[in-house]
Amino acid sequence: MIFRKLFLGVALVAIAMAFTVSGCKASLVPARQGLVMRNLELPVRQMVYPSGLRVLAERDARTKLVGLFLVVGAGSSSDPPGKEGLAHYIEHLAFRSRPFGKSGLRRLLERAGAGEWNAYTSLDATVYHEVGPASSLGELLRLEGARMLAPVTKLTPETLSVELDVVRSELREHNETGFMGETLGTLQKAVFPEGHPYARPVIGTHESLTSIKVDDIKAFLDAQYQPDNMTLAIVGDIDMASIDAIVKQELPPELLRARPAKARPVFPEQPPEPPAPPPQLLTRSTAAVATPELWIGWSLPRAFDADTHLVGMIEDMAAEGLSAAALRSSYGAGDAGVRDVIFVDTGVVQGKDASMLVCRVGLQEAADPERSLKHVLDQLPEIWDEPINHIAM
Repeated sequence: MIFRKLFLGVALVAIAMAFTVSGCKASLVPARQGLVMRNLELPVRQMVYPSGLRVLAERDARTKLVGLFLVVGAGSSSDPPGKEGLAHYIEHLAFRSRPFGKSGLRRLLERAGAGEWNAYTSLDATVYHEVGPASSLGELLRLEGARMLAPVTKLTPETLSVELDVVRSELREHNETGFMGETLGTLQKAVFPEGHPYARPVIGTHESLTSIKVDDIKAFLDAQYQPDNMTLAIVGDIDMASIDAIVKQELPPELLRARPAKARPVFPEQPPEPPAPPPQLLTRSTAAVATPELWIGWSLPRAFDADTHLVGMIEDMAAEGLSAAALRSSYGAGDAGVRDVIFVDTGVVQGKDASMLVCRVGLQEAADPERSLKHVLDQLPEIWDEPINHIAM
């Protein structure tokens, strides 16, 4: 989820408690207890192998658990034109893969003791993770290595078809029976220039999903699922001194030894120029919503390397500043467009080329959406003034 829950209209309940104490012995009163904070150290180790694979290990011994997080540097922006949704489809197929025989990866992870596992696809990355007991680290690494080496293997045409139907169901849920995905896609088209990969939906369309063939899957895996385009993070109760030896023992040698270098995309010098504002500031659409909603989008700097802190700062300031629109609406002052705003949620869609700030505004009746839009946008100057006020204080 990219939106934060805002809890509005919180009721404050005063609870009065009366205590009657008589004849209480001092020995029944617990002694004053001091609060002692434990020293917490989370050592990190980085290992880079001849193949280009990077492994990050972080020791956290507070629980006897370990988590594996595989980041593949390819998301929906790597989908070939007309094949939108391919990266997300492959993410699904990776859990269907049968690396060692009849059992799929889902079942193998469960047998290894993984209590939680999942994955997601974003604009620029596909992320897999599993969490299990620290004693299962070796087996979890072996399974993750099998997925890294051959993400989609031993799948029948029937399995490919069934999983494609699962992706289609997600598309219907978010974009057809729901409205979030379709609305977000509309904002992407408005914020990013035509033809840019960020202007396309991560999940694709029914037409693009139908066009995906087995050869498309193989070509994508050959280009993107390579060791030099992967980072594996191991976090938990691990022995930092022996983790390198465990990685070399459990991961397939093909993932570690040197390979012919492949050209990788680099960060652009400048982010893409956003398109010109539409002739009409508001675009109306019909969706199954509880109350009318207003969605606003802005382009932001990319959320990686030197510009990461800027995106985080803007996200925090926007969440606090724009929410004032709902607070001031609750005062009951102003015209109907001002009083119509009932909540404001904000979030950021991050990307390596650029990012997008999304503002979701709930309305009571949408009697005057243009005025409600202006009311929200009127909070923007105060966002930039806020740090100055803090400094002056």
